[in-house]
Formats: sequence, C-alpha cells, structure tokens
Amino acid sequence: MSESSPTSSTANHGRGSALLALLRRPELWVGALVFVAGAYFHGSGSWNQNARLDAIFAFAEPGPNQWTFRIDDFLPRPDKNFNTGDWARFGEHYYANKAPGTLLLGALAYLPLQRLEAALGVDLDSPPIASLNAYWINLWVSVLPISVAVAMWFRRLSTQLPTGRASGIALIAFFGTALFPYSTQLWGHTTAAAFIMMAVSVLPGMTAREDAHAWTKVGVFAGAAVCCDFLAVPFVMGVAIVAALRGRREFAGICIGGAGPAIVLLGYQWYSFGNPFALPTSGMNRSFVDEERVLGMFGGLEPEALWQSTFGTYRGLFFQMPVLLPALVGLAVLGKRQRAAPALWLAVGVFTANLLWLATFNGWHGGATVCARYLIVALPLLVTGLAELPPGPLSRWLVSITAAASILNMLAVAAVSPLAPDQLANPLFNETLPRFLSGELHPYVLPVRLTRLHPDFEQWSGVTVWNGGDVFGLSGAWRLAPLVLFASGCVVLLRRIARSQQHD
Repeated sequence: MSESSPTSSTANHGRGSALLALLRRPELWVGALVFVAGAYFHGSGSWNQNARLDAIFAFAEPGPNQWTFRIDDFLPRPDKNFNTGDWARFGEHYYANKAPGTLLLGALAYLPLQRLEAALGVDLDSPPIASLNAYWINLWVSVLPISVAVAMWFRRLSTQLPTGRASGIALIAFFGTALFPYSTQLWGHTTAAAFIMMAVSVLPGMTAREDAHAWTKVGVFAGAAVCCDFLAVPFVMGVAIVAALRGRREFAGICIGGAGPAIVLLGYQWYSFGNPFALPTSGMNRSFVDEERVLGMFGGLEPEALWQSTFGTYRGLFFQMPVLLPALVGLAVLGKRQRAAPALWLAVGVFTANLLWLATFNGWHGGATVCARYLIVALPLLVTGLAELPPGPLSRWLVSITAAASILNMLAVAAVSPLAPDQLANPLFNETLPRFLSGELHPYVLPVRLTRLHPDFEQWSGVTVWNGGDVFGLSGAWRLAPLVLFASGCVVLLRRIARSQQHD
C-alpha cells in the first residue's frame, strides 16, 4: 500500500487551509448572495432591453449588420415600434438610443456563446433559446458587475465599521433599493451604479496624501459608469472636483483613468454615427421629442416630477425605499460632524444634480416602470449615510424596520417585474405588491428578438420571464423558497464570521 510523502501532505494541507481561509472571507459571501439573488430572476425584455439586446445580437451574428450595432433586422416596422421604440436613426440605419457600455459588454459576453450555438446548429430565433441568451447577457452585464461592486464596497466599509454592520449596510444597499429588481433586466442604470460603487470603494482617504494610481482607478470606474449611463456624468464631475481640490497629481490621475472610457465612448459614436460627438439620442424616435424643449427633451423645472420622484406614490424613492430616510439622517450627522466631508458633498451633490436634471426631462417618469429608475445611479451614494448613523438601539431599530419594508418592496418588484402600467398612480401598491402577495409572480409576457413572430411562440410564451423556482418546478410564492433559504444561510454564515472576528 502506497503512502503519500510528507511534502505531498504538507501541500494538500496548505491548499486546504487556503480554501478554508477563502471561505471565511465575508466579502465572498456578500458578493455570492448578491449574484445569486440577481441571477435568480430573469425579467426578459421590453423596449429598453430589446434595443440593447438587438444591438448585441446584430454585432455578433452573421449577416449584413455583423460587427455593427445596427438593429435594422429587428425593426420590421419602425413606425409601429415593433420589438422596441427605443431606436435612433442615423442615415438609413437604426441603432439603440443608449449609451454604449452595456452594448459593448454584452457583445463580449455573447460572442463566444453565439459561436458555440452556431456550431451546434441552434435556432437563435427559437423563443426558449432567445430567452436563455438574453439571460446570459444580463448575467454578465448587470448581475456580475453589481455583485463585485457590493463586495468591494463592503470591504471598504469594513475598514471603518465592524464586519457585521458593514455587511448589513452593503446588503441593504442592494436588496433594499432598486438596484436589486433592476439588475434582473438589461438596463444601463444598475451597471453604471455598480461602477460608481467600485469608484467609491477605491476612492482614496481624505486625511493622507495618496499616490495618483488610486485616483487613476477612480477615473477608470467613473468613466465606465458614464459609458453605461449618461446619468453618471454628475458623479464624474463630483469626483473630478474632489480630486482637483486634493492636488494636481490627483486630478491628473483621475483624468488619465477616465481617458480610456472616454476614448471608447467617442470611438463608438464615431464608428457608428460618423461623428465622435453625435450622441445616440440625437436621432431618436420622434415620438419622444418635444419640439418646444431643448434637444427635444429638456424644459422648465416641474415640481410634480420633484415630488413624485422622491416622496410621492407614483415613483417616490423614499416612499418605496424608506431605508433611504435614515440614510439621509446619517448624511446630516456627517455634515454636522465634518461639514466639508467629500462623501457628504458627493452624495448630496450627485443626488441633487440628478434630481434637478430629471425634473426638467419630459420623460422623467421613466415609462412603464415601478421605480424612479433614472435616479438609480445615485442610490449607492445615498446609502453611504447609513454608515454615519451613531451606533445604538435607536439607530439599529430605525434601520431594521425601514430596511425590512424596503427589502420586501424590492423583492416584490424583482419577483413580479420592474415594469408596470405607467398610468397607475401607485404602481407598487396597486399592481406589484397585490400580485406578489397572491403568488402571481412574473405575470407579463415579454419576448425578445422577433420571437413573437416565431411559429412556436404561443407554446413557449410562458418562459419569456421566469425565476429560479420555476426551474425547481415550484409554483406560487413557493418559487421564492430556494432564494430565501440561500439568503438565510449566507446571513447566518456572515454573522458567525463577524462574531469570530470579534473574538480574534
């Protein structure tokens, strides 16, 4: 009988210890929980998602539009807005009227999958295949970035707070805000918010001089956020001001980091539209254009938009996500303690800028959605206020109660749909929560590509939208049971890790 050598045993023990140490790292479980939750739901596509998916499919698949982002083949009747109305026309061709970041990331994810499916002779227009491909793309473009971002943000918080509190705030930032439900569909908002969280996670401390490399990372992430959603521009301006106030080296670092994403953005616009400064919205569907407004979209400040985007029942952030209220209190505490704190001015400045911009926009309501989706990019900055609340039972109970309500609301939106009829005065209470509480999950049929024209569409229409519980053959609200069990296990494990670190 052979025996392993002492060297082999030592190596195996070393590998086992390394694996055990990895499993004891709380950021691994924070990221894993976010990833599984985002991946658990497939929200499929409406106009916004289909415009992005069409561009990704066109780029990768053989045909006259391969290696371009033209969506001509997916618009058999542009005047009827079939498949999507979120198009922009340049010359004789149609494109998605979106920032290019999600299109480029999606193309990178879809190219190898498309090659494999082509080798296997798979029908890409088959409804189940189209649904799975859309799911795969969103997994890489939305779910993976936000899971990495939350894990990074937790690591930053854990340098200032105990592990248990840091993990709680990091998970609330995802599960208690619209980041959760809107990561289940291909929007640019959540990907941009993920890059903003990454930028904040590597933002140098403000009490000691840092080398320019840290600011270069901030510039890369901030620039990537703008490439995914132009609404991230106020954040870029904010961190650029912070860097400039620190010194020339810091400002140079953020400019160097942002140069790469800027070149990508300008290169996309030059490649697609023949002009590096031609925004994707400049040739958009005329049904969105108001000739009396600047650029066809922007006019005077609308008080109704301000109210309904914040505290109103229509799209109110603080109505739907009440955990943001104690976050505001935390920011006020920070301001009282350190009036010039960059974190305070970034959060307040970026949120205010986005809110004021939104209130001048003719489409401020975001269409047929539940939440104020145009403010999603500012949510991570608002949630930073939770870390500033003074420890104690009052803060703990205030955050716990409002977080529980927020998580329930956002779970309902993720399970039912981030979409809702836009004429509802209170989509959360009049549509989403009633369906959720009755177990009527994902009630809408939301096809991608041109699968609605496929002869097998009626047979497969029920799988355009689905969740992990459907895979296990569960029904009603029981379809959420596997996710709840996994989340509970992760929370218990994180609590054990936090306690063990307290004793070390």
